[in-house]
Formats: sequence, C-alpha cells, structure tokens
Amino acid sequence: MAKIALISCSKAKEAVKNPDTIKAESLYKSPLFKKALKYAKETLKADRIYILSAKHHLLALDCQISEYDYTLNGQKADVVKAWSAEVRKQLSAEGVDFANDEIFILAGKNYYKYLITDEFSNVKYLYQNMKIGQILQFLSE
Repeated sequence: MAKIALISCSKAKEAVKNPDTIKAESLYKSPLFKKALKYAKETLKADRIYILSAKHHLLALDCQISEYDYTLNGQKADVVKAWSAEVRKQLSAEGVDFANDEIFILAGKNYYKYLITDEFSNVKYLYQNMKIGQILQFLSE
C-alpha cells in the first residue's frame, strides 16, 4: 500500500519565458502550495506526490512545464467532470490503487468533487470544510 499525496496547483506562479520550462514543483509559488508540498513531503512522508493541474491534469513534481493561466474555479460541471476523468485515468496509469493506497488530497473542492466518486476509507480530504486561513494554520502545525 502506497501513500499518495495530491496537491492542487495555484494561480501564483514563477515567471517563465516561453518556450522555457520549469519543474512543476518549482512553478507554483503560493504560500498554500509551498506549505502543502512541504506537508506532503515532511509530515505525510508520501511515497508519491502529484500536482493536480487545471491545465495539465496530473503532474509529477519533476515534470517540465511552462507558465499558464487556467483554473477549474468557475468552470462548468461538465468541464470539471471531464478533467476529473482524465486525472483518474492518469492516476490509474501511474498504478494508484484507489481502493487500497492511502490517498491524501490537499486541494479545494473543485479539484476533488468528481475525482474519486466512490467512498473509500483510505481517501483523506485534508482541507474539507476549511477556509483558507484554517488550511494555512493546519499545514503550519
């Protein structure tokens, strides 16, 4: 059983000149993303960490990407459902076992509400029902 962390992308990004690219984990610079990544690495000690990218779907931390401006916030349900289906497909291709792996979701509701549709006790929604201030405090403790 693997420990998997899924972290949502952020609007705040490092400036990258096209066609230059940067490692995905270095692109996002919001305090929330940085704290979530540190939490996944140091507190959870996750075996694998992925970024839930609105544009690129599922990203490994070392994946090379360029800057972009796109979010799932405000998108229609069918767009978010299609995005979620693609992320599930990518997670399956990565060998993630939804029924048995420990899956920690460090993301807002728009990034997980259609992602894992079955109820599994091994899936933990760490930000569920929290406001941004509460999330930052939780990640800092």
